[in-house]
Amino acid sequence: MMYPQFLFGLLKVAEKRRSGFQEVVARIIENVSAVPRASMADLLIFQNTGDPKQAEEWVARPRGLPQLPRTANGTAERMEREAALAKNLKLPSQKLDTQGSKSLSKSMQSSTALGESKQSGSEPLQAQEAGKNGHQEEELQISQALASIKQQKRIWGLQGYGSAESLGLPCVGQAALNDPRALIAVRKLNPDQLMMGLKRVFERYNLWQHGTNKGAMDKARFNKMMRDAKFVRECGALSSSTSDRIFQRSLPAVEVTLNFMQFLTALKHVAGALRLSLNEVMESIVLINAPLATE
Repeated sequence: MMYPQFLFGLLKVAEKRRSGFQEVVARIIENVSAVPRASMADLLIFQNTGDPKQAEEWVARPRGLPQLPRTANGTAERMEREAALAKNLKLPSQKLDTQGSKSLSKSMQSSTALGESKQSGSEPLQAQEAGKNGHQEEELQISQALASIKQQKRIWGLQGYGSAESLGLPCVGQAALNDPRALIAVRKLNPDQLMMGLKRVFERYNLWQHGTNKGAMDKARFNKMMRDAKFVRECGALSSSTSDRIFQRSLPAVEVTLNFMQFLTALKHVAGALRLSLNEVMESIVLINAPLATE
């Protein structure tokens, strides 16, 4: 089972449970570290063989705690490292608020000193210098806070996620659809990288032409993506009317836009109409990388 098929399976589970997709994912993540290791009793019970003693051991064995340590695959270490980073994560908004209040109080003090100096008839040069120093300190603090935010994004790997540079694509656009180097590079991507690149393209199309919601795709942007990827051809298997029907088929009731999971469902229908695999459709969209300029 490929990663997109696994996501479709989770969607079906959420429909059967009449719950949200996020709840199903949260339950899986919550219980994945507490799954006991399979024993011979599991195999015998599932095969309907064995004696009652083995069935009793299988029933009485606690299910909430692992009996043996899990195989080290790097996931636990990565989660511990991210947890340590989260503990040291700073809140730039609170920092900016406190610094802004300090700079505001300084500027108010300088303005009051300037007013007092004017009323007293003394020279206001010192008050003006204090105001300039306060503004310079405020700009320095804001620039330092922005630099810390960029540094945290680089640490967490959020700097340009899913971009062509991070995925190692030599070129993008319609020219990349026929470039052997680009085709080989996109086929070497693992499922996580492919999904990150697809999510980035999805968001960039949603922000095309002054879009405000990068998580919702309407019919115009969906058709634009299909035309840019050269899927929609009037004399081909996928015409513009067929693309509209696929969009309406993937659209839930009383909704006018697709979220990312519903967008994946639409791509599955596109792959069926073109008689291609889902991965080939996703790879072509990742190679497009951004909405193309209309002539």
